[in-house]
Amino acid sequence: MTSAPAVTSEMDHLDQLGAKAFAGFLVRKDLVRKYSRRQYPVAT
Repeated sequence: MTSAPAVTSEMDHLDQLGAKAFAGFLVRKDLVRKYSRRQYPVAT
């Protein structure tokens, strides 16, 4: 089985503040699209 290439991105200061405030609740946009189609409860 092959794994998908790692997606890396750097967060700016505002993104870091949001990630800190909502720790455990943020989902990458590409993963939201992938899992919301499979009927997983992913908030958008």
